[in-house]
Amino acid sequence: MEAPRGAELADGRPIPMRVPNNLYQAPLNGGIEALGSLWDGRLFALTEYWIKGDVVRGWLGGGAGWWDIGYRFTGAYRPSDAGVMPNDDLAVLRSGPTTRAAASPASASRTSRPTT
Repeated sequence: MEAPRGAELADGRPIPMRVPNNLYQAPLNGGIEALGSLWDGRLFALTEYWIKGDVVRGWLGGGAGWWDIGYRFTGAYRPSDAGVMPNDDLAVLRSGPTTRAAASPASASRTSRPTT
């Protein structure tokens, strides 16, 4: 979750936040599968089965709003987890017949446009 600036979350209590406006359109059991927290406090979310061509739907954002993104996959591999590496690259774990990991440069997630 994205914490307000200066907020202390040591007690582990969740903070309510808006979800992407169009998340309700995701297919049944095809919603957010991979969710990671980025270095700047935003969240990175990818669906598993909301697919158009070879791209799964996703978002960057949090409490201040969400930006639509797409994540290109190959074959039967779909996103199953995400996180930020020590060098700020984004890592996506993809599951299929076997499991694979892929990393994207940190700059790739800093150029998106807001949709909400």
